[in-house]
Amino acid sequence: MKNKDVRFNVSLIALLVYEVALIVLALNGLSLSKLFFTSLVWVSFFIAGYEYVKNNKNIKKNIPYSAYIFLTILFIWNVFNVFRSLVNGTGTITTILGNVAGALSVLVPFVIIFSFEIRNLKNIHQLFFKILKFSIPLFVVLLILYNGSLSSIQQRSFLVLFLPVNFLITGLPYYSKKNQLLIMVSALLLVYVASLYSVRTIVIREVLLFIALLAVFIYSKFKKRWILSLSCLVLLAPFILLQQSYVTGESAFDIYLGGSSDSDLNVDTRTFLYTELFEDLQNTNTILIGKGANGSYYSDYFNSLGEDETDIRNNIEVGILGMLLKGGLIAVFFNFGILFIAIYVAFFKSKNLYTIGLGYMLLIHTVLLFLENYIVYSEYNFAIWFFTGVCLSKSIRNMSDTEIRMFLQGKIRIR
Repeated sequence: MKNKDVRFNVSLIALLVYEVALIVLALNGLSLSKLFFTSLVWVSFFIAGYEYVKNNKNIKKNIPYSAYIFLTILFIWNVFNVFRSLVNGTGTITTILGNVAGALSVLVPFVIIFSFEIRNLKNIHQLFFKILKFSIPLFVVLLILYNGSLSSIQQRSFLVLFLPVNFLITGLPYYSKKNQLLIMVSALLLVYVASLYSVRTIVIREVLLFIALLAVFIYSKFKKRWILSLSCLVLLAPFILLQQSYVTGESAFDIYLGGSSDSDLNVDTRTFLYTELFEDLQNTNTILIGKGANGSYYSDYFNSLGEDETDIRNNIEVGILGMLLKGGLIAVFFNFGILFIAIYVAFFKSKNLYTIGLGYMLLIHTVLLFLENYIVYSEYNFAIWFFTGVCLSKSIRNMSDTEIRMFLQGKIRIR
């Protein structure tokens, strides 16, 4: 295994170890244990940062020029927002640097550099399949030992361990029969655990990913580009709903998800987040530039819950709101711009269906940013930025379906 492969694997494994340890060891608040495991996340970033500095020229050569400009500006803006938090004192040094929702939250895009080394596409698949092969037997054993009832900690741990399946579903036809079965079982178990832990967005994402797989199959049979064009229109839906809410003064979430109890999966838990953040940013005149990497906002709702909840929050459950909080409309524009470019070239500038499938995965991610996704340095966001780079990569988009299939199954090597 080459040094580049080792660095990539260490970067991702270190992050996975942190996320599992955070749950299993209940690393809440400030402690030496949490600082130690958070240092693993910094290791992940420093490896990515080193690769970026060393191989920056590869980015410019291998992606659309517009994407390169957007990425460069986003990197500069995000690093600037880290310094803003440090200079303005928005939190203690340990909070800014020792929390994945602080400085690290805006540094995760640097991992995109890994995707421009084609071997890493195979590396991430091998690692993801190993995680799933480990997780399924562990799930069965624990289910038997605990008489079919998993604890909250166990449920949260499996949400992390089964998460890689999200990035494998749309590539299902390119894997061996054995790995296809592994993906199907893992997807079912992820939905089961998500239902137990009431994480409805995961359930929605899994359903949409299989619908996307069907859309890719239909496109492969008819080769009609209007299928891809029609799919792109889905990206307009969140913006139309936000505009409707602004004009009518009534939440789209309340209109389409209202009339249910708190125990229902379709209860509206998002409207107040939008309302509180927008009010805070408007009152502080920071909606354009946000409040920095560790910026915070006041939540009247969480204040009303009592002493166990903090009313000053440095992160928020909805992806687009997290971008607004940390980097304002500038961050939203460049983050979404990169995603839109990646989806476009995956759909209309690719010679293989695998990249088209990843385009659908990014499309689903983009839409769900209006519902969920913490802006933190996490396994999920690491993989999202990696596969965004895969979609942007000319080298991968120019490969044939046969080359992709044989490469992912280890039958050919590509340098």
